[in-house]
Amino acid sequence: MEKWIEKTLSLKEVKNLMNDNVVEVTSPDGWIPITKYIEKGTKVAWNLEVDDISILSSAKHLYETDSGWKFTKDLNDEIDLILTENGFKKFKIFKTNKKIKVVDISVNHKNHRYYTNHVSSHNTNLGKSLIMTSIGVDCILKNKNVLYVTCEMSEEKISERVMSNIFDIDSEDLKLLTRNKFHEKFEKIRKQVNHKLVIKEYPPRAIGANHIRNLVKELKVRKKFVPDIIFIDYLGIMNPVSKNKGDNSYLEVKRISEEIRALAVELCLPIVSAVQTNRGGFGDSEIDLTDISDSIGTAATADVIIGVTQSEDMRKIGKYSWIILKNRYGLNKKKISVNVDYYKMRVTEDEESSLNDTNKSISKDSPKGSNVGAIPQSGKEKQKNVDETAEIVKGILNKDTNDKYKKMIDFE
Repeated sequence: MEKWIEKTLSLKEVKNLMNDNVVEVTSPDGWIPITKYIEKGTKVAWNLEVDDISILSSAKHLYETDSGWKFTKDLNDEIDLILTENGFKKFKIFKTNKKIKVVDISVNHKNHRYYTNHVSSHNTNLGKSLIMTSIGVDCILKNKNVLYVTCEMSEEKISERVMSNIFDIDSEDLKLLTRNKFHEKFEKIRKQVNHKLVIKEYPPRAIGANHIRNLVKELKVRKKFVPDIIFIDYLGIMNPVSKNKGDNSYLEVKRISEEIRALAVELCLPIVSAVQTNRGGFGDSEIDLTDISDSIGTAATADVIIGVTQSEDMRKIGKYSWIILKNRYGLNKKKISVNVDYYKMRVTEDEESSLNDTNKSISKDSPKGSNVGAIPQSGKEKQKNVDETAEIVKGILNKDTNDKYKKMIDFE
């Protein structure tokens, strides 16, 4: 019979215990298991004080209030009440000068909530970094040079995800590789591949489009490396190049989006990034462009936007739901499911999925002058477009290439 021990643990102790034990945490609905432990680097701390409790968390930690889920930075201690084990309470919140190591834990709960020091919290990690690193690996398999710029996770953490993927090894088992075995796998890959993945880390809120522009020039001169695609992790924690004193967060994110798109046009290559959903989008199985966090300006600027959601049922069977929310160059409002392997940091094609029309007809209220649906299509033409879009998605996700894991990583 298993022996259960109830005690208060630090996050470091949780990590160590998860290696050999089932670890559960308290929630508003009882004890629930912790499924993932993800280190997200060092960030500026905010201090939350409620009753006699003081909690340090990042700006993007989610707390449950009487008006819904809110990021730490959006809490208003003059208006909001925060949910604790003893009901909704008044609190104090302020930004500090301290920096803390941030950890995101995922829990097996339909609302993804749990108690942090007796306060109801929400795991925010859906897997945007996992998705981007997985697609980056796929691009290298297609003989593309990839530049991965991270403003959130460390270079080492991104490289662990990539190594887990290319070695086809669970991320937790990477540390079990002997030095000789690791070098054997790495050298085998290195000898077979001419293309590379370059990873560059910057602190949050420290860079804008000009930094990436200069980095691309520097890599070309110093390392003869010219990227075919750039991943930025992620837009919301960058700075705009042009900034006015009176700009709010909406205008800042809008400027960042516009500057990054301008850079993509200038360099003539695709740039992929991610944004969070707002609190209205958390936990929803269906999202749209209005659920984008911080600024709808991102939606107006991007050429293609894919929404990623995951219901509790999908989480249990290891799947994401992807929907094309915007596409300047073809059909949108199309949905597919994809497989996700959290342990090997990999997203793959779901053979049982197909592109489905969520909007089968063009709205009669479409703006005049809009070219969306302006040219009537026959059934064959429509099917051809669906098939072509499906092939694009399959091309990105196809990972049945166990004998082709041949990539090389470089740090910049």
